[in-house]
Amino acid sequence: MTKQDYEMIVTYLENSDNFAAINGCGRKTKITRKTLTKVTAFGHMAVTLCAQGFVKCSGVIMGKKVARYVYTYKNARTFYLGTGSGLTEVEIVAGLTLEQKMNVKCHYFFRMHALFGARANVEPPAVGDAGLPTDRAVEDGGPEMGNQTGRSAVDVETNVVRTPQQNRRPQQSRGDASVQSVDDVRSSGKTVRSRDRPPPLERKTSLIIAYEEQVKEKLFLMKEAQDQKVNFKDAILEDRRQAREQRESQNSRRDRSYA
Repeated sequence: MTKQDYEMIVTYLENSDNFAAINGCGRKTKITRKTLTKVTAFGHMAVTLCAQGFVKCSGVIMGKKVARYVYTYKNARTFYLGTGSGLTEVEIVAGLTLEQKMNVKCHYFFRMHALFGARANVEPPAVGDAGLPTDRAVEDGGPEMGNQTGRSAVDVETNVVRTPQQNRRPQQSRGDASVQSVDDVRSSGKTVRSRDRPPPLERKTSLIIAYEEQVKEKLFLMKEAQDQKVNFKDAILEDRRQAREQRESQNSRRDRSYA
């Protein structure tokens, strides 16, 4: 598209009714398929702009052009809000302005920024914080864990006050758990396998055996083909030798007949 085409798009979108028909009245931009299929949206926009000298296109193509234009604006906006997006010394000496520099990255950048700069899909309303609680808050069940009093619901109902040490659950060591589980298994009469002893090696699966057989068969066929190739080469050399001897004998007979 030419610069004039971009100007026509921006001018059309600056109309509040046209902008609302395409992007909606709220701060969120419509991304559903209904906008692309409405005659009053991109179809009407294509008809209106084509009558004013815009390149001939349908409503779907017009929607893709506008989406591409907005995508270019968002990339330019990222550069504009980033560090080091100002003018360099060379640009200042050359007399380049910030508006001219941004218009190189996106035609009519500041006009597009006035239209889409506050949209929710361009500028998020807020960025959430992880807000990970501290170890003390986790242990005490403090306000960072959603409990302002640090007491459980049962304690609140029964009006029981517990210390943080009482709120902690007793932890059982892994050794005790393993011994208990082994005792349970032994009491049931089953065989107990030591966890420290590695399990015995398992036999090769049928898939590995089949793969090894295929490899052996392939190697055998390759060797047989190589032997056949050598034999075929020897046969060709033998035929050539016999043909050469036959020609030499015929030539010698011809020479004797002429003599």
